Amino acid sequence: MVLRKKGRDTQSNSIVAIAKMLLIKKKRPVHFKELCNVILKYKKLQTVTPQESVRTILSLSNNFDSYGKGMYGLKSWGYIWYKLYYNRGDYFSIRDICYKIIKKIGPTNINILSAEVDRLYPNRYANLRCQIKTAMYEDARFEISKTKIRLRKYKKEDFKPNDIDSILTDVAVFLKKNERPELLANLMKIVNVKPCNNMDSKKILVLWLLLDSRFIKLGPKSHYGLLTWIE
Repeated sequence: MVLRKKGRDTQSNSIVAIAKMLLIKKKRPVHFKELCNVILKYKKLQTVTPQESVRTILSLSNNFDSYGKGMYGLKSWGYIWYKLYYNRGDYFSIRDICYKIIKKIGPTNINILSAEVDRLYPNRYANLRCQIKTAMYEDARFEISKTKIRLRKYKKEDFKPNDIDSILTDVAVFLKKNERPELLANLMKIVNVKPCNNMDSKKILVLWLLLDSRFIKLGPKSHYGLLTWIE
């Protein structure tokens, strides 16, 4: 998308200004398509894909936070909406939910696990029982036998030559400094994780971010943050 300047104003600045005014008025997160519909009432966009152009500008602007699923809010709101969506389970995959349940109740079978998933998240995971076991087979946190599903036990020594403690400390320092949930791909750039244990670097970092109690999935897909932000 090419931005056309009009004096000191630019198309992106106008979009940001209108979006900010709407969010201030609404006092809640708004989907980017709704924001785009309002923006188009005030400004003609020089693009064939206005909705995606608005989404790109919102994502790149320092004025907004993305909460996932197309929802945006003002960065000045802090973590209040991240906390709401986190507590509601919007940032959990079915595998994350199974991990939380098994960590709480211990080794269990697929029927008990499925029933607990349905009980805790009836609106999100109804009709997903058949996917639970398949999803866990793809996750290195679980051990699955014919009768039981349990959490796999790891030692940091299993991932040598990586110094997992040092790597996770670097990630924690980075997140604390930036005070925003960060995309996994960007976290990969600040640490040097070597593949081992039949896993590539990305899988190792994801595994340890999920196992370490300091970190949480927070925000759009593949974003991670610090648990202290929403406690």
